Amino acid sequence: MKILFIAADINKIGGIEKYNREFIDALREAGADVFFIPLYGIKLFQKISFIVRVFLESFRKKPNIICCSHIAFTPICYFVKKILGIEYTVNVYGIEVANIPVLHKSALKSAKFIIKLFDQTAQNIIRQIPEVAERILALPNSVDGERFYIKEKSQNLIKRHNLKDSKIILTICRLSYSEVDNKGYEKVVRAMSDIVKKIPNVKYLLVGGGNDAERMKNLVKELGLENNVILTGPAKDEEMVDYYNLADVFILPSKREGFPAIVLLEALACGKPIIGGNQGEEYEKKNFDGKLGYTINPDNQEELKEAIINVLKRKAPKKFFDPKFLRDSILKEYSKVCHKERVKDILNLFKIPKLAIIMSHAIQYQVPLLRKLAFSEKVDLMVYFNWDFGVKETYESDFGVKVKWDIPILDGYKHKFLKNFSLRPSSGFWGQLNFGIISALVRGRYKAVLIYGWNSFVNWLAFFTALIIGTPVILQGESPLNQELLKSGWKQKVKKFIFKKLFFPRISSFLYIGEENRKFYKYYGVPDEKLFFVPYAVDNERYITAKKELGIKNYKLREELGIKKDAIVILFVGKLIEKKRPFDLLKAYKNLENIKTQEHKNISLIFVGDGNLRRDLENYAQSHNLKNVHFVGFKNQTELPEYYALSDIFVLPSGIGETWGLVVNEAMCFSLPVIVSDMVGCALDLIKENQNGFIFPLGNIEKLAEYLKELILNENKRKIFSEKSFEIIQNYSHKKDIEGILEVLRYIK
Repeated sequence: MKILFIAADINKIGGIEKYNREFIDALREAGADVFFIPLYGIKLFQKISFIVRVFLESFRKKPNIICCSHIAFTPICYFVKKILGIEYTVNVYGIEVANIPVLHKSALKSAKFIIKLFDQTAQNIIRQIPEVAERILALPNSVDGERFYIKEKSQNLIKRHNLKDSKIILTICRLSYSEVDNKGYEKVVRAMSDIVKKIPNVKYLLVGGGNDAERMKNLVKELGLENNVILTGPAKDEEMVDYYNLADVFILPSKREGFPAIVLLEALACGKPIIGGNQGEEYEKKNFDGKLGYTINPDNQEELKEAIINVLKRKAPKKFFDPKFLRDSILKEYSKVCHKERVKDILNLFKIPKLAIIMSHAIQYQVPLLRKLAFSEKVDLMVYFNWDFGVKETYESDFGVKVKWDIPILDGYKHKFLKNFSLRPSSGFWGQLNFGIISALVRGRYKAVLIYGWNSFVNWLAFFTALIIGTPVILQGESPLNQELLKSGWKQKVKKFIFKKLFFPRISSFLYIGEENRKFYKYYGVPDEKLFFVPYAVDNERYITAKKELGIKNYKLREELGIKKDAIVILFVGKLIEKKRPFDLLKAYKNLENIKTQEHKNISLIFVGDGNLRRDLENYAQSHNLKNVHFVGFKNQTELPEYYALSDIFVLPSGIGETWGLVVNEAMCFSLPVIVSDMVGCALDLIKENQNGFIFPLGNIEKLAEYLKELILNENKRKIFSEKSFEIIQNYSHKKDIEGILEVLRYIK
């Protein structure tokens, strides 16, 4: 994985610089190919040169992701993503996100991840940009336990600074005009006048350099503390461990740097109790106050003095003075090993494949799968819709009514509606003219694009775009072979040539929904290694939960419909159109007259759905004096479970064009025996002959009536079939779908 890391000069001395050095080292150790672009100055030409380099290297090397070390650089990353489609992360520390400018807010919203150093920093961001909460990752500071450890006091340093028999207070930090109020070292210097009175042999070592050093020297002279306050200047790297081990207490009363600031971790690794500030945005009191040291209000001099004196006089808790306890406690969570494991986890998130799914519209059956796939955190999912059917109230000609789904359709996953230039939007070939898919795929830099079917202009446009830019295409169609073999003529011959020789060989992998669909792909020459089982499924959990809530028979709705409690209810769910062949069921029901009048008087038939055949069906039922036939019309998603719950047998007599039949899945979630025609796509998969249902030859009304009669009269068989239906449907779930999609993504190189 290639990572572009952008930052200010990381070779400088400072906590942020050190943090970024360690981050880069850990990324490389975890296997990432990291190349670094530094900003070496603040002059205009240096900034311009830096921006140009970021764009040029991004274009030339095509990194998988950009790691942005500071919020100041996020506008650059934002425009790189807009232009080149490269994702980026942002490191955040504290004060820089106290009040985020508008442009930087937009950049943070667009970031793939935000990497926080402290919890409170994250809360500060969430307060301003709530929608990024789920994209914030933790990578706290760490300490090198091999470099910082417990050892004897350095006699060289004792001699150099005249520290014999002294109690040592230690601060290590940069002495800077801009940081003096934050770091709090001046407050410690001023407190020394009173501390010396209580502990005469105390000395304060202030280790560090910077533009505020000279002023501090003058202040020490002014306060007459030359014998008690020692400004050492910057320390050599190899001497740092020796300075920490000189200390009796380490103090950093900062307003903005709390735990785990690097110097606090280093001090603890050397077995020294610490005193930190409790007002900073990064302060995490729960981590160490009263456990590993004290926290104090940096603006409260009395509190500061009291904490120092308590530690030096050993009036603090005993564990403060147990070096091994302090060291073990901190290394348990903040060691280099922990840091490397956290970076590995972050890198794995970087590696999560980006998948684009192109869908005609927000299909009620597919939406729960999209939501679960996104929630799995194993796919960076983006869904492109070409039509707003089901989201906005839209007339559906087959239903004959206006439709707007009454369940959440767009929640829980990233999506975008592409502008549709079709004058008559529909699910037909020319009903979706969404030219925006070209730029979406080019800029998205997806590992793969999943296309549903080939009967749409936009799908072909997506296919050719992906082919040109080198994005692998995953294809999911529904066509069953048994229906395909019924087609003939020159058009079919042309189709076979195109599919077998030109189209399918350029598809990376195929998702088959069932056995007949698998046979279809094999018929067109698709090899087994490119075929992955992703069953057609519904949201099983929703239907099974509804089943438990509604109970068996759903007597309340039976009463409303005038259906007797002991009646055997036959259910049809679907559009009342020719393809669904509802007349076959109605005629078979008519053939049950004998048993309705003799063996079992209470039989009812319910048609749930609407369409152009409804009036003809009603007239047929009326003209043949068919009793207990109910046409309840179109029912939305939240209403459907009530009808499954009151039923005993489910029938789908559909013909050519019924590529699966998801209503069968729904019925089986309610443990219903099922009867389908042999043209229904799911027949070979979901119906086990004479175990949970029957398959009858298409249009054979006598056979359908025979199977209905058998189930109506045999209560024990209905019970056995019911249990088997529920057992079978467990293997046709969105969990299986996700497993299949992830397997495909692993297969694609």
